[in-house]
Amino acid sequence: MSAAPKLKEHATPEPVWRPRSRPQRRESWRPQTPPSPGNYRAAPNPLRRTLFIVLPLLGLLLGYVFLSTAALQGGYYRQQLEEELTHLSQQNDLEEQQLRDLRAHGRILRQAEELGMRPAPTTMPAGPGSTR
Repeated sequence: MSAAPKLKEHATPEPVWRPRSRPQRRESWRPQTPPSPGNYRAAPNPLRRTLFIVLPLLGLLLGYVFLSTAALQGGYYRQQLEEELTHLSQQNDLEEQQLRDLRAHGRILRQAEELGMRPAPTTMPAGPGSTR
């Protein structure tokens, strides 16, 4: 008995994968000449192109952030000044009222009487032609 498997009569072997061959390029009708130094153009630098696009945009963004931050700071400073002005004007009004109260003649006379002071008798000075 043989251990090898028998092939069917009509069986075909599995196809083997092979890459297709590329078609040949046609030769140009012009002869190939090396580029002259004057006509040679360097390949574009992707980093330079990226920086050329990104840096101006980054500058605009930083300028916008700087200006908006300055505007916010200015508004905050103005609000603080307005609050301080309101507080100082209220305090000034209160102190002016206290000053008016302290300068009042009635209050001064009451204080003087409490301290035992009396107003001095008033005498008219003798003027020209008086008989006194």
